[in-house]
Amino acid sequence: MDSDTTFRHMVNVLIRRHYPHAIVREASNQQDALRQIGCFSPCLILTEVDLSGRRCMDLPRKMLAIHPESVVVVLTSYDLPEYREALFQAGTHHFISKSLPSAPAILAIVGEELNASHPAPC
Repeated sequence: MDSDTTFRHMVNVLIRRHYPHAIVREASNQQDALRQIGCFSPCLILTEVDLSGRRCMDLPRKMLAIHPESVVVVLTSYDLPEYREALFQAGTHHFISKSLPSAPAILAIVGEELNASHPAPC
């Protein structure tokens, strides 16, 4: 199991433990994530991006094109100001560095979004 898969599973367990009523789906790649967004209309999208090649900088834009009401949270190990800026320009709502303890930030955002009123159920 690679580190991204392990991290994704850890986030899934964290959310389910603290918010058992939340529906959590996982995607193993960008294409699967975009397909699932189209099928399930999530209110919150947590996504990891590998910014080493900058090939995922437009991922939030693609996600929001499918479901504009979603809140996009990017989790990454690449915590550079230029990456943050590019991701925010692409529509990212929150940026969480995986190099810092991220569980409190993830739980705060999930809790905030689950308590917010959304046109589609979460």
